[in-house]
Amino acid sequence: VRGNLQVARFGTTLPVAPAVIVTGPAGAVPDVAVTFSVETGGGSVPEASAVPGPDGVAEVGSWTLGPATGVNTLRARAAEVSVQIVATAVGPLDKVAGDGAVGLAGNFTPVLPVVQLNDESGLPLRGVPVTLRVAGGGGSLSYAVDTTGVSGQASPGSWRFGTAGPQTLEVSVAGVDPVTFSATATAPPAPAFDIDLRFVDPQPTTDQRAAFL
Repeated sequence: VRGNLQVARFGTTLPVAPAVIVTGPAGAVPDVAVTFSVETGGGSVPEASAVPGPDGVAEVGSWTLGPATGVNTLRARAAEVSVQIVATAVGPLDKVAGDGAVGLAGNFTPVLPVVQLNDESGLPLRGVPVTLRVAGGGGSLSYAVDTTGVSGQASPGSWRFGTAGPQTLEVSVAGVDPVTFSATATAPPAPAFDIDLRFVDPQPTTDQRAAFL
């Protein structure tokens, strides 16, 4: 019913408590004991069983992931029928590059922001979705969601600053504390000289002039 395929930091409690629904030929089946047991990952549940209400839904109070990264599984069983619930434990999100950059307003940051996602042993985690958003400054990103590669890293592709002043970029992974990149956009310098454009004979057409203006 809910709580399957969640992602959170290892050793933490999932934000959504897993729940299953017991059904029969006539629909929801209440008052049938459902047991919950951790299969892999070394996590824990505070309550080993639950009894569905009239809607047939049985919910485990909470599910805390194990102390290491990787796949965690929970088995819900009612009589001879069972279903597996899966979650992924990940490590902390770290900034690798791009924090504290300074560039011109309206231009791209000179150093691309990059984050790193590792397990508890320092090994990179691949294939984890990462969400990126401009939190201040009015800039823009090439894309708002990236997936960690073989190195465990992700980035927004590019970050174009907004108006002059502070710029912030927030990067997050489900179930993990987000990180914020800060940068400064400076106003473009005033031109040091003026350009006087003159056309000599034969005079160009209007369209030709427009190409120089």
